[in-house]
Amino acid sequence: MSDPNLPESAPPFCQEFQEACFLQIITQPATVIAVQFGLYGIYAILYAMCIFLLTSKRSSKYVLHCLLMSVLFILVTAGLVINTVVSTRETNANLVTYAFNPLDPASSGLEQVEKLNKLTPVGQAVTVTANLIADIILIWRCYLVWEADLNVVALPALFCLGNNVLAFVTVHQAIHSDIGSPFYSGVLGVGLFDLNSKLFLAFIFGTLVSNLLVTLLIAGRILYISRKMRASAGPRNSRMYSTIVAITLESGVLYPFALIVYAVTTMIFRFAPFDQAMLRDVRMALVSEVMASSLLQFVGIAPTLIIVRTGLGVAIQDTKSSMESKQDSGDNGRALDISSDVGRLSMPMFASRGSVESQIRSIDLEAQGKRK
Repeated sequence: MSDPNLPESAPPFCQEFQEACFLQIITQPATVIAVQFGLYGIYAILYAMCIFLLTSKRSSKYVLHCLLMSVLFILVTAGLVINTVVSTRETNANLVTYAFNPLDPASSGLEQVEKLNKLTPVGQAVTVTANLIADIILIWRCYLVWEADLNVVALPALFCLGNNVLAFVTVHQAIHSDIGSPFYSGVLGVGLFDLNSKLFLAFIFGTLVSNLLVTLLIAGRILYISRKMRASAGPRNSRMYSTIVAITLESGVLYPFALIVYAVTTMIFRFAPFDQAMLRDVRMALVSEVMASSLLQFVGIAPTLIIVRTGLGVAIQDTKSSMESKQDSGDNGRALDISSDVGRLSMPMFASRGSVESQIRSIDLEAQGKRK
């Protein structure tokens, strides 16, 4: 974008400034809104499929799980509305500031900036609340998969609790400060990187570590059970557990990957010297802002995707394994029934304690009886 008011011999700095302003004022909010709504559309479809899979069980034990997933969906929807309003108001404020008219002080954009300072932390509070609910779901899933072993989940649970408390304190301070948002950006997105911003960035890294740790704990436990199943009942009946391990890892790293992209781009942009924070760094700020606004969608997509992929994948694998087991059962025609345990691992909010281990022990006893 070139300004017709600038002479053709304008220095490159002025041209770069114009391009940076256009990128920050027009391109950034449009991209943020487009990406948000695109991810929200994907999340809405996954949420509908998730609720269908949970309610199709026709069991009261999935009521709380449906409730938590619904609360998460409501928070993501509210965050989408808030982020959209913030993006439009920020665009208006930047346009007014860029086209500042000294004869009309009311058009200086200060009123819009003050509204942003109050509204932006509210959106971040919604994001932190949704992150807390997602952590509860993840920790509870880990707790049940590990047969209600508090020694395993105690440290991750305390870490998640402290991390979310840190985020709430940071957002609370931001609401009562003049800056407003821990990552408030000015016309060119240079903004300030104060203590609140550093604490919020620490929360991002803490969430990254906790999500990866708990996901690996869940996958490791299911892999251990899968190997026991393979040793006791053969490889065919352990395929569903292997499927769950793959899905847990693939879907579980989705949110941490988004956190890594956001944290890296934010640090590169925020720590750049002011004289270098022009076109190149404003482009980096664009990626950072898009990821910051999209984190809420990833918070909802990650746990929902695990349920949907596992539910659909296990249904296919369960049918194949049952058919193969029946073919190999011989005259007695008896197939091993492990579908209930696989279902508990895919949606383990209310799995019975000892269900998987008891199934493995029963398979061991059956194998011993056959050898006799």
